[in-house]
Amino acid sequence: MLRWLGHNAVAVLDGDWRGKEVEKSAPKFALSLPKGANVDRFVRIAQSAALNNDIAGCSPRSIMSSIDAAMRDGLVLDGREAALVSFSSKGEKQAQYMPMVGGLKKKMLAAEGTKSLSVGIIYQGEVDADRFAYYIDETGEHFRHDPLLWGDRGEAIGAYAVLTMTNGGMFVSVMRRDEIEQRKAVSRAASSPYGPWAKWPLEMWKKTVLRSLAKLAPSGEHLVKHLIYPVPDPTLPFLGVHFTRMISGGIEAGPNAVLAFKREGYSRTDFSLQDAWETLTFPGLYRFLKKYPGTTWSELRNSFSKDVFLKNLQRLIPDIRMEHISREGGSGVRAQAIHRDGSLLMDFSLEQKPGQIHLLNAPSPGATASLAIGNYLIAQMQGGSNKNGQ
Repeated sequence: MLRWLGHNAVAVLDGDWRGKEVEKSAPKFALSLPKGANVDRFVRIAQSAALNNDIAGCSPRSIMSSIDAAMRDGLVLDGREAALVSFSSKGEKQAQYMPMVGGLKKKMLAAEGTKSLSVGIIYQGEVDADRFAYYIDETGEHFRHDPLLWGDRGEAIGAYAVLTMTNGGMFVSVMRRDEIEQRKAVSRAASSPYGPWAKWPLEMWKKTVLRSLAKLAPSGEHLVKHLIYPVPDPTLPFLGVHFTRMISGGIEAGPNAVLAFKREGYSRTDFSLQDAWETLTFPGLYRFLKKYPGTTWSELRNSFSKDVFLKNLQRLIPDIRMEHISREGGSGVRAQAIHRDGSLLMDFSLEQKPGQIHLLNAPSPGATASLAIGNYLIAQMQGGSNKNGQ
């Protein structure tokens, strides 16, 4: 882009670049799209979205990553299923992919066991005329809406979404205007004159209540029937991102391996000056970073970017979508030992001193193998070997 040519020339060149870059990235986007999707149609509509004047001046990286995110969710950037919107971040204009009402409905109806989905606006005139009712009693939730199609409906005072299931179940979310305004207040696009809240306010009301319903509706648990692990990297003692079906219900996905600055630090903000000093002054750490720069950067991105994390999950289960990731899971501290040369210990390690035996580098498999390890430690304490001679 030749930015010294003047504003009109910049706009033309910038738009030309956006269109060509989307076309050039079509093979990459094809890999992101769900199986059976019409790649040409998705790319053609994505080009039109990128050429929108609202997106002019947005960073190229934000435009391309937003289009890729829409492709992964299988949503068309046509303003109905999804849209490209702009917002300002630290003085720089950024593009963002935003699922719209049509896209959220499409994804929710694709879930197993869903039958129908309704979403609408509640007007004061409908409430006054007893054409809208929602209440809960001992028999469950009750919902009724008889839309007022003609005449004065009055002002919009709320929104609702109702999902019915093939087994007869029903999920309902009803939100008042003030509740929707609270959600709007924390939206990055709320204050933008070009954003969806300014262009399509009632559509954003519907989208807000759909997102609320999505938290109540069935999740993507049906996609995971058992434990799913990737093929491990034999050079590293990590399992990679995997799926674990919990005994109490629900699915956990992860983990990410990032440096902790406290021995018992279970959140990103936990910090111990002594522990951090010991870690950062250990020469093996920097030799490890030099030896595995790609792995280090990949784990950091996986931990701090939900989009990157989702992409790793989709390598194992392509049908996983962002709405299936309901919350951030818990953290664990892995006492991973590193040699001074930067290599990682690949197994348990025993350090013996007079009257002492220290078991080091025992991550999660330590629980699985605890009985065998216990037998081995007893044999060492007795000055012999276990029955396997190990």
